Amino acid sequence: MDEYEKTEDELQKQYDIYLEKFRNLAYLEQQLEDHHRMEQERFEEAENTLRLMQNKLKEEEKRLLKSRSWPGVPEAALNDKPAWSLSSSERPSTGKSLVGWLHPALPWTRALRPFSVILLYSSELLL
Repeated sequence: MDEYEKTEDELQKQYDIYLEKFRNLAYLEQQLEDHHRMEQERFEEAENTLRLMQNKLKEEEKRLLKSRSWPGVPEAALNDKPAWSLSSSERPSTGKSLVGWLHPALPWTRALRPFSVILLYSSELLL
């Protein structure tokens, strides 16, 4: 009987150790889930903030471009759509060639400046 009681005591100790480790593991897993959830929420919040800032910057850029519009610069240059994707009714008629679109206030015209000289020269030849 003594051997049975010793084995029973040893089993109870092992069970207590198992129970403590199981509780610790459950607690740590819950802590990890909470941490991942908070991290995901922070990431989504940062993503939303970034998206809002991008939208504000786009709107500010549109507002600045519209406030700086000059006579002869078509409104299509200020739209989100490229000019070639506009239908014929949406395209502005300025009475000028493509050179009229090359305005220093529009950022995309910097890349086209070398071509504007060619366009000016070729349009003078045609006249």
